[in-house]
Amino acid sequence: MLTTGCISNTPQETESGVQDNETEILEYEGGQLTPIEEQRNNGIKGTQYIDRDTYTLKISGMVNETENISYEQLASYPAVSRVVPLDCVEGWRFTALCGPVYRWKPS
Repeated sequence: MLTTGCISNTPQETESGVQDNETEILEYEGGQLTPIEEQRNNGIKGTQYIDRDTYTLKISGMVNETENISYEQLASYPAVSRVVPLDCVEGWRFTALCGPVYRWKPS
């Protein structure tokens, strides 16, 4: 199973769209990334944030056993990041670094 998400413990957005406790990178593995201020956010509720201390991922449904995983447990699994070009049917596009994506294996 692969999982990913965006987090910030104390999100305070700056004028550029970068959270004050994060660092924006504009290049990754030789590829150019679109600045956050130029990226679209079509989320109905905007960017969502989690509290690392209380976060729980519940895995249920088509699994043998339901599992609840804390953020700390999830972050202990191997992770990968990828540069992804995002194209929208509305005609806009940008290139972003997506990740980390954690490679969770059921116990």
